[in-house]
Amino acid sequence: MNWISVEDQLPKHSYKFVLVKTTSNYANQIVARYVPKFTETDGADGEFGDYCEEKDDWFLPEGWYANVSPVTDEYLSYFIDEEVTHWMPLPAPPKGETL
Repeated sequence: MNWISVEDQLPKHSYKFVLVKTTSNYANQIVARYVPKFTETDGADGEFGDYCEEKDDWFLPEGWYANVSPVTDEYLSYFIDEEVTHWMPLPAPPKGETL
């Protein structure tokens, strides 16, 4: 697998986790997902998100969200403030193992 520049292409499926590189983490990769503009916040009431008057609703800010850890069936994520430069699909798990 090769790194893909975000200038060339973004992941086709939002909420799919990929490996990303930022301008300050060239030695490490971050597991993250890209959230496109106007992605609903699942019930957020303005504590986090962007309000759109035209749609009269709250939405997650467009950008990259790093995966921190699984919490029950959900994942705890944080918005990546740094510039994401590249991404690549996650590798397949080892044979005989499931994630």
